Amino acid sequence: MKNAQLRLCKFKVPFELDQLTGVTRNDFVYRSLGANYLAPGRDWGGMVHGSFFKHGLGYSTGVFAHDGDNSRSKKIEGGDTTFATRFTGTPFRRLSSSSIGRIEVGSAFAISALSDDSFRPNGLRGRTVMTQDDFYESVYVKGHRRRWEADMDWMSGPLGARA
Repeated sequence: MKNAQLRLCKFKVPFELDQLTGVTRNDFVYRSLGANYLAPGRDWGGMVHGSFFKHGLGYSTGVFAHDGDNSRSKKIEGGDTTFATRFTGTPFRRLSSSSIGRIEVGSAFAISALSDDSFRPNGLRGRTVMTQDDFYESVYVKGHRRRWEADMDWMSGPLGARA
């Protein structure tokens, strides 16, 4: 099919612009804390992705074994099966030669199953950035972890902004 591709392997879960941007295309040395701790990261799974309207509308939808590398550690179990979907659009692409530049907006949603069967907790934990002190410990969670995000990327010549 012209507007769809299938991918099966270990790759980035389609969630959060900063996490999906390659390290060589990132403007800063480090990723944001949201990308490091809240975005899923890489995991094994399958995904269908593609675009419509001459790349004006993009989509990625997949199912993954867990909720990514970023959600797991030596102390945290993380989630189980995860469904994630992401849509992007360039609403003013026909006006890209004008003074407004190129604007891309996107949004993603992910839902992960959580089980309290493991001996390690599976909830997220709160830590300070500089000293790595925990201000609340991870807890045992049973149910679903839902994540939603929205982003915007604007570029006009040498200038750009991302949120």
